[in-house]
Amino acid sequence: MRSLERCAERAGDIAPIVYGRWLDDDPAAAELMRLTDEYMRGRMLEQVIESLLDPATTDPGGYIGWEYDNHRAYGATAVMYRTFLKAFVGVVREASGNDWNGAEAAAWSSRVAAVLAAVDRRDAV
Repeated sequence: MRSLERCAERAGDIAPIVYGRWLDDDPAAAELMRLTDEYMRGRMLEQVIESLLDPATTDPGGYIGWEYDNHRAYGATAVMYRTFLKAFVGVVREASGNDWNGAEAAAWSSRVAAVLAAVDRRDAV
């Protein structure tokens, strides 16, 4: 997605921005993430981006379901996925500035919806 490339060009490493926003907006996530370091957060963000870009990750039995089960064992919730993805897409949108457009918004909305649907499927188990 061009908006992600644009974000990297304009904002550089967005991990601190995404995590700052997410943890400010989600106190339960902030408590859960309090012992994580920058490396772990960067790696987690990388996996989120890969998952958003690869439609196969949201298939039943796919990576998202597996990863959600792992995170749930540590106390993560479906709500935390929602608030994280909201923070992430918000940072990408803001970095895009006036270049952000309806097609990009729709593409991100579709991928986020697919990821959250996969999370919800696993959460129901």
